[in-house]
Amino acid sequence: MPKWSFQRNVTSMRLMAELAVAHGLTMRAVLSGTDLDEQQLGDPEHLVSGEQELQLIRNLVNGLGDPPGLGIEAGQRYHFTAFGVLGFAIISSQTPRAALDVALQNFDLTFAFTRFSVEDRGAQTCVIVDDDGVPSDVRAFLVARDFSCFVTVMRDLFAFEPALAALHFAFAAPADIRDYERFFRVQPQFSKPTT
Repeated sequence: MPKWSFQRNVTSMRLMAELAVAHGLTMRAVLSGTDLDEQQLGDPEHLVSGEQELQLIRNLVNGLGDPPGLGIEAGQRYHFTAFGVLGFAIISSQTPRAALDVALQNFDLTFAFTRFSVEDRGAQTCVIVDDDGVPSDVRAFLVARDFSCFVTVMRDLFAFEPALAALHFAFAAPADIRDYERFFRVQPQFSKPTT
């Protein structure tokens, strides 16, 4: 079975298609090669493969020229309600760490292409984003999307702002990092060994 042949509902593809259209791409262009039509895209019960979603993401990234901050903008579209039953399990968590544990235990119910792991280091919790196997042509976009999605959900759920003490990305710095600084509220570092 190919790595991205898993099935999940169409919600993530719909969110990415809406982003593409908001930036000026046509729906036809963004759905090209996905074997999906607009009616299926609007059906929350429709299942798609990870390969179909990757094709749509390639259409989005290539069609827009991968502008800096696009992955962050994409991740901000994923609120806890996008995750269905998992979102409701996360919202019932008492603390950010408990919410993270629920999400990690049910990670296959997310729309992420990356994998997260957690290390407690004294009073700090370190979230490591594993992008192993994520295609290189969309890796930076997906890492930024998946991590900004995580931060968006945490901000949705908790009245206080979970503070990021530091932020490292394994990919090279984009031409403009202002969207990273604005959204994450910390000075990110790039070209690090891990994200």
